[in-house]
Amino acid sequence: KQLDDGGISVWSMGSPIGKVALDGNFDEHLDTFKRILEYADILGASRIRLFSFFPTEGEDRNASFEKVIKRLDAFCDITPDSITLCHENEKKIFGENIENCLDIHRALPRIRAVFDPANFASKLEGSLGMFSVDFTDSEDNTRINSILSAKAISSFTSDLERAAPLDLFSQYLH
Repeated sequence: KQLDDGGISVWSMGSPIGKVALDGNFDEHLDTFKRILEYADILGASRIRLFSFFPTEGEDRNASFEKVIKRLDAFCDITPDSITLCHENEKKIFGENIENCLDIHRALPRIRAVFDPANFASKLEGSLGMFSVDFTDSEDNTRINSILSAKAISSFTSDLERAAPLDLFSQYLH
């Protein structure tokens, strides 16, 4: 009520969801997610940021991928249509590189992307490389939308100024 009275709305909620070990207690984490859904409803937030878990050391990438998708899909199953889940790339989680992020979004097209170029830079992939990736899902031609935060824009600006005209960047803001 105080936010409404002040003319303030909450568009998105940052969350720690998915920043836990992939082999951890998922039931407890799911309960935390359910509370975040309640908070999002109370605040009127239409987006929730989440991550894709810290893989088990030494586990095969494909085995980790299957577990990640199973857990993220469980979040999707209980998320109302009025809320969009947004996966952020992050160092040391499953979605720490372009290939893994694309695999997540192809497997779960309902989940959108929060693009943090600094997190890809930490993997030496380069932030401009993310924009050369084909984001179109071949099955339904749905473009995966990226939500670009102020942090992403500010850390990305110097790359753009050196490598491309600024209008290249604007085409990804929809």
